[in-house]
Parts: sequence; C-alpha cells; structure tokens
Amino acid sequence: MVLSERSLNSLLWQMHQNDQISFDYEMSSTLIKTFFPNFEEVFGHTDKQKIILKSKTAPVAVIRAGESSVNFTATLTFLNPFDE
Repeated sequence: MVLSERSLNSLLWQMHQNDQISFDYEMSSTLIKTFFPNFEEVFGHTDKQKIILKSKTAPVAVIRAGESSVNFTATLTFLNPFDE
C-alpha cells in the first residue's frame, strides 16, 4: 500500500487532534546523563527510566526520493524514577 504525502499528513493531523501521538519509552539513565550531567547523581542509576514523547503540533511529512522527513514539535517528559 502506498500513501500520498497529502493522505499521510491528513492522517497525522487527525491522530494529533485525537491526542493519539504519544510514545512511551524506557531507557538507561546513563544515556540521559549524556544530556543532563547530574541526572544519575540526583536520581541514581536505572536501566528502565520512563520517558514519554507527545506531539504538541501536528506532524507534517515531506516525502522525496532519497530522503523523507516528519517534522513536529513535541514534549519529552522524564518520569520520576522514585514515584511515577
């Protein structure tokens, strides 16, 4: 099945409007420490740090031969490892 750029953008817009673009991840606190140097000193080490990525604006897909992209604004929430 092939989707046109317009169809895909319409689908992404509708998903955003219905609050359906949200991804939950678990990652090592060591990776987070790369961006926030004192993270492990404050919260300790964990291999299951929960993170939520949620869209703030509707994603817009650009489909081109060789390279395609999806652009949007999002929030990245780090849940407290002691009390989610």
